[in-house]
Amino acid sequence: MRKTLLLLCCALLAAACAKTASGPDMDSILDREWRLGYHGDKPVIDDSTVTVIFKKGGSLSGSAGCNSYSGSWEMKDGMLRMGPFNSTTVLCPDTLMKQEKRFLQHMQRATHMDLDNTGALLIFVKGETKPMLFRQ
Repeated sequence: MRKTLLLLCCALLAAACAKTASGPDMDSILDREWRLGYHGDKPVIDDSTVTVIFKKGGSLSGSAGCNSYSGSWEMKDGMLRMGPFNSTTVLCPDTLMKQEKRFLQHMQRATHMDLDNTGALLIFVKGETKPMLFRQ
């Protein structure tokens, strides 16, 4: 009986891990504008808008806070890969430029994404303890 219960628990755990590793249902993410609220533990600078729109076919675009950007993305086996990016070259205040640079660097180091129970899009970044949090 214990062995059966242990095997059942292991099977349920493996199924749960497999679902998490595959990432979210992409239909709930594609072709929607996601607005960055938190960049790890740092909120977005007041009055700046940082967005991303994931499109079918592997392209993405958005605003990095000062400049617009575009690039590519791919989700394979639950792993997310984004970039390289092209962007406009408007100069903005130094604080916005630093936020923009950090955002684009983190997007290129993204490892996976998921939706939390509130519907927020979480993009996890290699080397960072907290994900970027986006809302529609």
